[in-house]
Amino acid sequence: MLGTLLELGASTDPIIIGIALIIIIGYIGGAVFRRTRIPEVLILMLIGIILVPVGNLIPASYLSVLKSLVPTIGAIALVVIMFNASKELKFNDRLAKNWKGVTFGILDTVISAIVLAFFMQYFLGWPLIYGAILGAIIGETTTVVVIPLIRGIKITSDLYNVIFVETTINAVASIVVFSLLLGFATGVKSFTLAQFPSYLLDYISVAVFLGIVAGIVWLFVIKTVKHAREYLATIAVALFLYGIVDLFNGAAIISVLIFAMIIGNEQVFAKYLNIKSKLTKKGETSVQNAIEFLIRTFFFVLMGMIIVLSVQYLIYGIIVTVIVVGIRYLETRTILYNNDPTEKKLVFALMPRGVTTATLAAIVFGIGGIFFSQIFYICFMVIVFTTILSSIMLSRTKFEVKK
Repeated sequence: MLGTLLELGASTDPIIIGIALIIIIGYIGGAVFRRTRIPEVLILMLIGIILVPVGNLIPASYLSVLKSLVPTIGAIALVVIMFNASKELKFNDRLAKNWKGVTFGILDTVISAIVLAFFMQYFLGWPLIYGAILGAIIGETTTVVVIPLIRGIKITSDLYNVIFVETTINAVASIVVFSLLLGFATGVKSFTLAQFPSYLLDYISVAVFLGIVAGIVWLFVIKTVKHAREYLATIAVALFLYGIVDLFNGAAIISVLIFAMIIGNEQVFAKYLNIKSKLTKKGETSVQNAIEFLIRTFFFVLMGMIIVLSVQYLIYGIIVTVIVVGIRYLETRTILYNNDPTEKKLVFALMPRGVTTATLAAIVFGIGGIFFSQIFYICFMVIVFTTILSSIMLSRTKFEVKK
């Protein structure tokens, strides 16, 4: 990124203008969505396509700066997404009793990674690791779309909990599996098969230890320093923790997972630690929504800007979409075997890939290389197709809308 800025005369204008454009586009996309009910994801990506691949309206130097920001913004987005998802993993009956949601959330990612690893190797000659990364990325169903949707329709509390737990676990599983696989693919984590158990222990143990320490220390800080901006400060601690663990070559995203679970279950830990800690919720929702808006808009518009429109990736996208949809269909029929058929149709329809998929795809694109670029282009198509399919299927489900 520094090199790019030097080439531009160290001017911050491209960054300021680029970020401003992203925010304005996100605002317009939201307005169009409210008027047309066309999924916001499709609107944002379409705007990106119109701006660059079709219209060439964004100067190449500005687009280059936006691309250079992907590794940094991608890491920040990853931490925010992981923190927001993991803090919802409460030590209560919802998580403990909803084995269906937990199973769904894990299998979405794991089965997609396994199936696509072998499929992409057999049909396209990809190394297994790259197909697995593709599967881990598109194994995520988007919480941003699913949760607001199910809150707006009348369903049983049991079904709501299954879907809520699934999307929460799913985002966590997708990021964790992706992070582990990416380390192997980029050669950062090299080892022999015999060394794998000790490697995994060392790699994860540092993250778990520092995540626990950071979580407990932060609970004591919250007790001492009470402030309305605790959510922002907590996100900052999560980012700091991620950077420190990464410096120690540990599983940085695992540390955020542990830290977020401690913060999310603050009342449980505060009881055992004998501290009266309580996070201030004031303003948290608005700040969280604003951060998610920026992340969502940046990555979806950027995907549209840098996508390569070709028949090849269109075909690949259709094939991979058929695979992930088929996996979800089998999971729905198996896990929800005793549920009402209408409920099965609803859960099956909740398949759109979202901001986590876009973020992870952009991260691998920023790394570069033929396989990572192809993963990015395929993910773009899968997001488009699953969003369209989901919208069509949801429009045909017979659930009463809450007033």
